[in-house]
Amino acid sequence: MTGPSRPTTPRVAREWVVLLCNLAGFTHLVDDARLCLSEVVTNVLLHTASPLVVVDATLRERDLVICVHDSSPVRTLVPSSHFSEEERGRGLSLLDSLAEEWGTTFYGGAFGCTSKAVWFRLHEFERSVA
Repeated sequence: MTGPSRPTTPRVAREWVVLLCNLAGFTHLVDDARLCLSEVVTNVLLHTASPLVVVDATLRERDLVICVHDSSPVRTLVPSSHFSEEERGRGLSLLDSLAEEWGTTFYGGAFGCTSKAVWFRLHEFERSVA
């Protein structure tokens, strides 16, 4: 999925991942996938000047891996406290608690980092029978 960095993009990404999981028969982690993806896409909007958000998803036998790409070379990605009173800043903490694992991949060439992808893996799908 590729979309512009606009306020409606997190909603479109949520709808996309729900559709993808349902069509593939992987319904067990729809809620976690929707929430994690929404948080990461929202972070692109709030913390980068990237004109586009690119989302890749890989459904495997027992897990789902989602990568959210942006064109920001910013390298500081640290979850805030789980007990924060702030309205913002809890997205990566949610990701940390819901995902089996997550991380950041930085891309670049001879002149350093030019973009990144924040990825996460959700595990243990229960396949629904269609």
